[in-house]
Amino acid sequence: MQEKKFELKVKRFIREESLLLPNDRCLVAVSGGPDSLALLLLLSKWAKREGWKLKVAYFHHQIRNSADEEIAFMREWAERLCLPFVSGTAPCPEMQKKEKLSLEEIARRERYRFLKKEASCFGSEKVAVGHHLDDQMETFFVNLIRGSGLSGLAGMKPKNGMPRSSRGMTIIRPLLCVTKQEILAYLAMQNMSYCKDETNDSPSMLRNRVRHRLLPFLKKEFEWNLGKSLPRMMKVFSAEHQLLSAIEKEWGRHGIHWEKEGGASVGIQNFIHLDEALQRRIIKKILDRFCLNRNYSGQHIEENRRLFFNPVSHKRVVLPEGVVARRLKNEIRWDKDCRK
Repeated sequence: MQEKKFELKVKRFIREESLLLPNDRCLVAVSGGPDSLALLLLLSKWAKREGWKLKVAYFHHQIRNSADEEIAFMREWAERLCLPFVSGTAPCPEMQKKEKLSLEEIARRERYRFLKKEASCFGSEKVAVGHHLDDQMETFFVNLIRGSGLSGLAGMKPKNGMPRSSRGMTIIRPLLCVTKQEILAYLAMQNMSYCKDETNDSPSMLRNRVRHRLLPFLKKEFEWNLGKSLPRMMKVFSAEHQLLSAIEKEWGRHGIHWEKEGGASVGIQNFIHLDEALQRRIIKKILDRFCLNRNYSGQHIEENRRLFFNPVSHKRVVLPEGVVARRLKNEIRWDKDCRK
């Protein structure tokens, strides 16, 4: 009975959020862990009735030796379910040594590049991932600790597009309505085994410290039902984020001047009279266009904002990925090439 209740919960969520429509094609991103295995089992169970065409994809970051076993494990499951399987790889640790990005950022970028390519080859823009409600709660506190704005505190969406570097791909999260405990219970009821990622226990990663230390502490010491209160709060943040996004988009149509040669500029007088929150969002919009990997920080945004109030002409702020912001007489200008 609990098994059917779990399945109904996920299927209702898929329909309510329009994550998959009849006859959709979808790439299912897997890792061998319980979350992605449960996702694959559920989608494959309903695929024939709904007319869905599924393909299984695994990406090897060359970070863990156990990934080879996971590839074999998921390939076997794909064959058992009569689904096509593909795997990809990239030397993420080697790439990280050459680029000024964290290993986590490199791994994420390369994984989504692979998924976008395979989804395109499969004739689909949708990629299903196994994020669940516990991941949502962890994401909230990770972003809170890192000083994120409303965008980060609003959490992951059931369905969303990717940055410009992965344009043409839509990530869907059918398990965002269930907890990790519910997923494990579902697999246990079916006597399903799965792989374990040893890096999920490493205290060196902020997300793991949030998962194993912070969240249990909050639940125990404050008797805080995070599974109910936090999603409601994040929904409020999401609505406010959408409202500000609409205002920012409308202002940007006239206030941001995108130039054919690749630069961008904003008039100083038009900008300084805006609300501070809107100022930050406009700068973030510009940096998103220039920094495809989004490896800038809140401090970078604030340094850009201060340029508008600095009376010194030709004052410069150097940003990641070779981007430079300069104060000219009546405007702030952003260019990719710092020699301009």
